[in-house]
Amino acid sequence: MTDQTVSIMAEQGQLTTSGGRGGARPTDMPLGASRFLGPLGETVFSGSAGKRSFLLLRADGDTGHFEEVRPAPAAIKTADYVGEFVSDELDVHLEIAARDGKLFLRRRPADEMELRPSYVDDFQAQGLGSLRFMRDASGKVTGFGIFAGRVLDVRFRRASRS
Repeated sequence: MTDQTVSIMAEQGQLTTSGGRGGARPTDMPLGASRFLGPLGETVFSGSAGKRSFLLLRADGDTGHFEEVRPAPAAIKTADYVGEFVSDELDVHLEIAARDGKLFLRRRPADEMELRPSYVDDFQAQGLGSLRFMRDASGKVTGFGIFAGRVLDVRFRRASRS
């Protein structure tokens, strides 16, 4: 699981994708009802609306599995995410702060980066990667995982408030 995102749009009987490796916008040609061929390889779709997925079979033999996610809402409830988070594995503390309706990740007082929504509970941080937030059964944010290149799902939990 890499947290790589790809956007797919249907245009004139073809699929246009953005994101993925290199951020290109190749156009995929139909091979059948659920199969398309494009510059990135063959794409095979399955599932139904809300639970769709696809396999990307690349020419080099690499295969990627992608699952449909809900898009980020137009307005993010920033208060859900604000707080201090800690990684026991790395012994690192990070702060999520809100300003002007946007979220920011702070590593040190003078080192912060904006978190841009990718999809529900997932944000991109330029130069770092993505943060995927986790919630408990009641919907409260309990932590997040960082996905950055070869770093996959390094967990941070919400620090206890004293």
